[in-house]
Amino acid sequence: DEFRERPVAAGRDGGVLVIGEPQCDKTKFAELPGARQEAETVAQALGVAPLIAPDALQAVNALLARPLRLVHISGHGEHRADGSGGVVLSNGSVLGPCEIEAMRSVPELVFINCCFIGQIHRDTQVPRNALGHLRARFAASLAEQLIRIGVRCVVAAGWAVEDGPAMQFAQRFYQRLLAGERFIDAVGAGRLAAWEARPTG
Repeated sequence: DEFRERPVAAGRDGGVLVIGEPQCDKTKFAELPGARQEAETVAQALGVAPLIAPDALQAVNALLARPLRLVHISGHGEHRADGSGGVVLSNGSVLGPCEIEAMRSVPELVFINCCFIGQIHRDTQVPRNALGHLRARFAASLAEQLIRIGVRCVVAAGWAVEDGPAMQFAQRFYQRLLAGERFIDAVGAGRLAAWEARPTG
C-alpha cells in the first residue's frame, strides 16, 4: 500500500558501493573478518574499491554522495522492537531503509549480508548478535521496505549463513549477474553454490 510513486533510478551511469564490516560497538558485536573478505572479493569482481570499516558518517555519506546503481553491504544486522533496524553502525546508529529512502535516486540492486552469529573470540566475552528467531522477520521487513522505495532487486538472507557459504553465494551470484543472466537465475546459482560449500550445514 505504501511505495514511492515515481522512483528515480540511478541509471547506467550510477556508481557501485561496497561496504564491509562498518564500525560498531565492539562490546556488543564481535569482529567479522568474513564480512571484510566478502566486501573485498565482491568489490574486486565489480571493479571498485571497497569501503572497509567506515564509521556511521562515512557510510551514510558514501550512500548519499552520488547516484548508485548497486549497493552491497556486509556486516552486523539489528532488529529493533519497533520493527525498524538495519546494518549496525557506530554510535548506536543503523543504516537501513530510512537512509536509503533519503537517496534522490534508488539503486537497482541492494545486497545486504548481515550476519547475526558472527565470530566469537575465545579470549573475549563479546556476545553474539542476538537476532535469533527475529532473523527472518528482520530480513523480510528490510527487503520489503527497500522494495517499497523502488529498489528493483533485493538480496537479504532470512537465516544464518556461515562465512564460507556466504562468500560462495556472493561470488557465484555476481559472476552470473555480470555474465548477463537474469536476477532470479543468478540467485538460484548462488544458493546452489552456498549449499555445495556446506551441503550438510
